[in-house]
Amino acid sequence: MEKNICVCVTGAAGYIASWLVKKLLDKGYTVHATLRNLENPSKVGLLKALPHADTRLVLFGADIYKAEEFEPAIRGCQFVFHVATPLLHNTHSTKYKDTTEAAIEGVKSILGSCIRSKTVERLIYTGSVVATSPLKEDGSSFKDLIDESCWTPLHHSFSYSSFIDQEYISSKTQSEKEVLSYCNMEEGGLEVVSLACALVGGDTLLSYQPTSVGVIISQLTGEEDHYRRLKLLQEMLGSVPLIHIDDVCEAHIFCMEQPSMAGRFLCACTYPTIAEMAKHFTNKYPEIQVAKRFSEGPETGIDCQSTKLRDMGFKYNYDFKRILDDSVECSKRMAKGKKKKPQHLKAQEQLSNRAQRKTAAEQRKPPCKTELSTHSAAEIRKQPAAEKQKERTKPNRAQQTTAQTEPSSQKQNTHQKQQRDAMNCLKEIRPDAAVTPIS
Repeated sequence: MEKNICVCVTGAAGYIASWLVKKLLDKGYTVHATLRNLENPSKVGLLKALPHADTRLVLFGADIYKAEEFEPAIRGCQFVFHVATPLLHNTHSTKYKDTTEAAIEGVKSILGSCIRSKTVERLIYTGSVVATSPLKEDGSSFKDLIDESCWTPLHHSFSYSSFIDQEYISSKTQSEKEVLSYCNMEEGGLEVVSLACALVGGDTLLSYQPTSVGVIISQLTGEEDHYRRLKLLQEMLGSVPLIHIDDVCEAHIFCMEQPSMAGRFLCACTYPTIAEMAKHFTNKYPEIQVAKRFSEGPETGIDCQSTKLRDMGFKYNYDFKRILDDSVECSKRMAKGKKKKPQHLKAQEQLSNRAQRKTAAEQRKPPCKTELSTHSAAEIRKQPAAEKQKERTKPNRAQQTTAQTEPSSQKQNTHQKQQRDAMNCLKEIRPDAAVTPIS
């Protein structure tokens, strides 16, 4: 059902934003979507291919490093979803020294555009749980629980973080504080909602596997850098907060559709530990062994006592197991898409397969009538007639051993099938995997 409401989504070609645009169009909203580069055919094509895009989607070019470019997209909208965030610093920029400065100035500029528009009622900011660490200020230990009052101590150095991770943590923390400072405006002013979103899993509209999905399934794939980020989350938060892509987008829309709403909200369905995630993967996918070093850690983590979103009526539809399983299925689908080969390689593979099938068929043929023994034809001709007759009636060696070897052969075949099943499952989520399961 079409609604007479226009909304803006920044960074619309990203993992969360593209799914959000799709849901908004499905619900009847008109969407102004921003992209850094309107000349990128894959990103533009992704959005234009969405249902109802031809009638209710308008694309705008806008870059966080040139935040004034967002104003035309925001003009005329009633709600703005600020999802875009700089992940890598633009080294060509002389205006900002790092992603933190760019993110903060981007927030300020977008908020200014919202106020100047005279039409925007509420801005919904996509925050991150990396800004909500329950570590005490001195970094010595965790608080008893995690809630909206928690802020990551930026002076603390995390052992599992890279320089890029540290920049991301800083930019998300400081830009969220900036956006929330606008909540103190007089009545009737702009409302600001910040959703501190958990690690997002599930499916995707993108043509590649989102980083967060790779992080979630890293215990199965053995991808070291992704697993390091999983360890970083547990180091920072005492657990690994998770949410499904569909739930996180529904939460954004829920915050828009409320009559009035403002403030900070944790947006996570579940808070497992790395050990609990490994246990699920081990039980669900026994054919792939999760290495011990990818499952070590505390059995219980820091609990979350916040129910602010739920108290307002929001419901999470995807639980812990579904988030993990849908992430694995997404990765399998991505891997299958990468298996397409050039024509000349396909032709070579077909010829090789035919040769293998021919060889296998020949091996399955019953012994030829002239192949009566292991002796050569010349030796047979030298034998006396009686011995020739005896040789003709002598059972074939393969026939003699068939009954004896059948049970062990069946066991071998069963073992080989189990190995193939394990490798097929592993190859689906990690095409470059070695020929033996992870151990």
